[in-house]
Order: sequence, then C-alpha cells, then structure tokens
Amino acid sequence: MILLSSMFASSVALASILEFVTSFYSISSKTNTVQEKQVAVLAPRSSYQTVWEMFAQQSEVERDSFLQDVFPSGFLWGTSTGAFNIEGAWAEDGKGESIWDQFGHAGHVYMNQTADVASDSYYKTSYDVYLLRGLHPQLYKFSVSWPRIFPAGTNETINSKGVDYYNQLINRLLDSNIEPMVALFHWDLPQALQVLGGWQNDSIIDAFVDYADFCFATFGDRVKIWITFHEPWVISYAGYGTGEHPPGITDPGVASYKVGTQE
Repeated sequence: MILLSSMFASSVALASILEFVTSFYSISSKTNTVQEKQVAVLAPRSSYQTVWEMFAQQSEVERDSFLQDVFPSGFLWGTSTGAFNIEGAWAEDGKGESIWDQFGHAGHVYMNQTADVASDSYYKTSYDVYLLRGLHPQLYKFSVSWPRIFPAGTNETINSKGVDYYNQLINRLLDSNIEPMVALFHWDLPQALQVLGGWQNDSIIDAFVDYADFCFATFGDRVKIWITFHEPWVISYAGYGTGEHPPGITDPGVASYKVGTQE
C-alpha cells in the first residue's frame, strides 16, 4: 500500500510538472508569436518589395504590354558617363587633382586601381562620338570635371585647355544630332577644396556657385539640359558616412548629415 501510494504521488507530481511545462511552453510560444508579429509589422518595407508584389503575378502578355505606349512624345533615349570614369589625363593640360585622384593614388581603391588613363576619352573625343553615333542615342549625359576647369577649385584660376575640351565635345555631339546633358558634379571634387574641409566647409557653397555660373555662361548657349549633383546621397553617405568613397570620412552621425544639407 505504501509503495502504491508513493507511485501514485510520483505520478501526480510528474503530471503536474508536465502540465506546468506544457503551459509555460504554450505561453512562451504565444509570446514569441506576438513578438514576431510585432516585428513583422514594424519592419520597414523596401520599395523593391512593394513593386515586386504589385507586378509578380502578371502574365508575360501583361508585362510586355507595359512597353507599349508608355513613354511620352519627346522622351529622349541616351547614354551616360562621368568625367572621372572615362576621361583619364588626370594631371595633363593644367588639370588639378580631384579627391578621387588622391584616393586612388593613396591605395584606397580595389587592387590599387586608378583612373589616371581610364578610357582615355580626353584624347579620343572624335572617336568616342563616332562610337556613340553607332548607338543612335538622342542624348548623351556627361559630367564636367570641376578640377579640369578650375584646377584650384575657384575661379581665380581657369584652365583654358579644359574649357576647350568640353567645347569640342559639346560641338561634336551637336554636329551628330545628339543632345548634350551636362552634370556639374559627379563626385570629383577638387582636392584643393577638400583640404579646406570640402563639403563640410560652408565656403564651398560660394565656390560651387562660381563654378556653376561659369559653366552656364560658357556652355549654356548650346547645353539646355543640366544636372547639378549626380547622386548626392552617395557623396554624403559613402564619402562621409561609411568612408568607402573619398574623402574617406567615417562619421555617419554628423558629417554625412552636414554634407547632405550643404548639397
């Protein structure tokens, strides 16, 4: 009788423990589920997710129909480059150093690559426009290299050979019935201005205004489409936040914000 009583008591105790554990697990699971649902609700949605969900279920016919009668009359198809990416001639004919020149020469670019020569477009304007005509573009977006025009970053020193290069490029584009679209700034800040603080120094605003005014006055009789900054968020975030781009500053909390407000 004592043995049976002990066994019964043990069974009851074990059942109680199991019931407690089961209840605890159930509560924990519900809590986690609630937390997961809260996280799912609070998690930011990317624009890519939104677009994908809108069009993922479309049939092939529906997708192809998007290409019909979408672009308005007067829409221009073209190609695009940036001065630092293609020009080369990094220190020739009076051009000043840019922050990308300095960044590459300091070994901060993958495999120590530089754009000293790049596509050598500075010396191949005629051939490049000839190749461009083969694509039948209606416009060509390119950028003016600030240090090629103003080697020291200001209008106190103007590089006439740099001006001649862009005049030649613009004229040849127009002769080929290609509309020039010009970006004033595609990341290649004059190193002389970076020494003074670059986009963190308020004085750069006046320097940019002088540079823009000069470009408008010099090329504006032929260039009708202008872009001020190419991807300004990249300049502030990668240049002053993560430091992946020149000037290589890693200060996402302050510097990248200040630069963003300057631009």
